[in-house]
Amino acid sequence: MAAGGHAEMGKRKRAGCLGWLAALLIGGLLGVVFLGVGLAVFFGGQPDDLPQRARQWLATDWPQVISSQPAALPATRPAPATATPAYDPVSWKELVAFITEDHTNWKEYQPDQYVCLNFAIELVNNAHQQQIPAWVVAVFFENEEIGHAFVAFQTADKGLVYIEPQTDIPYIQPQIGRPLCDLWTGQNCLGVIETIEYLSCDVDGRCLVIDPPPVP
Repeated sequence: MAAGGHAEMGKRKRAGCLGWLAALLIGGLLGVVFLGVGLAVFFGGQPDDLPQRARQWLATDWPQVISSQPAALPATRPAPATATPAYDPVSWKELVAFITEDHTNWKEYQPDQYVCLNFAIELVNNAHQQQIPAWVVAVFFENEEIGHAFVAFQTADKGLVYIEPQTDIPYIQPQIGRPLCDLWTGQNCLGVIETIEYLSCDVDGRCLVIDPPPVP
């Protein structure tokens, strides 16, 4: 092969190596960026969202709620659980601080494995570890076979407060014959409530109906 051919081949090899090296460096930088974002989300968990969510909570003018007498759920119940321990009501700001720090809502909904009842039980259990009074609330909706579970907290200054544990969004006071909607918008309704029960549940999902239910 002529000298010119060797020189041209050398140029091509060098160009190919430089292109490969540039692609490797770019790919590595992108990998570092994505890894950093992933670690920030996994360990930090929406750092900008938490303070904003807390501010929105504190700015919420929560109406004083009045408990409704719950009707019986037409479902077969598991074995009774231990009754809810007696804790003193917390202030609204203390509840906001707890919900902001609790990360039950970060978990993933898994059909037939980790559903609304599991979210509610875990949030209640976490509250009890902080000596915050809380109960699982179970509702069924008109013309629907599947119900929903969320959490009620007892506060000293705002009565019973109802929280969706999958999103940390508060609900309006649940009442039979009315839709269950979020408090901030009055929308995102799940259905018209047919029955309501307050439950004390253990971590295995065995629940005991609270009768009489908690009152403000």
